[in-house]
Amino acid sequence: MKTDPNRLAYYLLKRVNQAVRRYALIENDDRIAVAVSGGKDSITLLRLLQLYHRRAGVRYDLTAMHVRVPDDPHETERSRALASLFDEWNVPYHILEMDLRPEEPRPLPCHRCTWYRRKALFIAADEAGCHAVAYGHHRDDRAETALLGLLFAGRLENLPARRDFFDGRIKLIRPLILVPEKEIARYAKAAALPDLGYRCPQAQTSRRAFVRHLLHLATKENPKVVANIINAIEEIERNGT
Repeated sequence: MKTDPNRLAYYLLKRVNQAVRRYALIENDDRIAVAVSGGKDSITLLRLLQLYHRRAGVRYDLTAMHVRVPDDPHETERSRALASLFDEWNVPYHILEMDLRPEEPRPLPCHRCTWYRRKALFIAADEAGCHAVAYGHHRDDRAETALLGLLFAGRLENLPARRDFFDGRIKLIRPLILVPEKEIARYAKAAALPDLGYRCPQAQTSRRAFVRHLLHLATKENPKVVANIINAIEEIERNGT
């Protein structure tokens, strides 16, 4: 029997609403730039924010923003497909370029790629009058980041649901931060959302890939591993330490 995407969206939006209220992510009259890489997480985020807009009674505007991946032979096709999707969903959008320094190595190291993407998004969002930038990070991303910091930096790093930049001029928000990745994947499949994400050549050899695999193995032993990590993060948040 085919899974009803509207029913799945209903339950996902309950988690989105919980995150919005707990972390003060979205306010009336916000103008939100949604970072859309093309993968299932970011496309699901855009779709859910459209639905949340209608159901929660909160007034805000959405603009989709896609940062082109340099040196990727599939980027032109990806950008065109995303532009068609944004038009179909009646969402205004911007296709952005990374302003790379000539001396940058190729392919870009993960941290530099992240830095350039965020720079392009923040500049474009500010120019478009958007004071919020939404990322599609989910609950499993948060657990991975915490474990990554613990193993390689000696501290339990948090992936905050909200972080303000430039004295509050731009807020970075993560409305899916309470949503498990498997629920996003299930919804994306049921709703037949495209998966146009970039397949990074370093994705399988990075430290994050190692941590993701480690969590996968640990979850087989104890299904509550991710929940336990999230609980530890939230305990730190509550205590302010």
